[in-house]
Amino acid sequence: MSTLRHVAWNINRLIAQNGGPISRVLFRAANLYVKTYKNLNYDMNTNGEYYVLDCLAKHEIRTVLDVGANKGDYTSACLSRFPYAQVHSFEIVPATYQKLLKNVGNKKDVCLNNFGLSNSRGSIAMNMVYGKKYMLMLLRVMTT
Repeated sequence: MSTLRHVAWNINRLIAQNGGPISRVLFRAANLYVKTYKNLNYDMNTNGEYYVLDCLAKHEIRTVLDVGANKGDYTSACLSRFPYAQVHSFEIVPATYQKLLKNVGNKKDVCLNNFGLSNSRGSIAMNMVYGKKYMLMLLRVMTT
């Protein structure tokens, strides 16, 4: 059985690599499906986040936690939908926190926090690598 599976896999691979435009279209469709399935879409207009907030807006939300607030897009979206809410935004990266402060720091219903949240006490060492568009952080938990 494993030999048959190996042969079938090799035939499929050969067809996929040499199938021309049809293979490319199938590859793109499969790749889009995987990204959608894993929710790798960070655009709140299309990934469902605005939809969820709009559904929650029917209720009287009073407190919102934006953990990993980045530059404040989610905080702003919550403020526009929940007029009675206090939004607590957390951003651990100092440079990103400055962008958050600039974007939503003047809002009266926002409490900005320049630290992270965890399920345990401790501190972390952050190694930041700046790229073209995104910043990669490698974190190591340090227990205290």
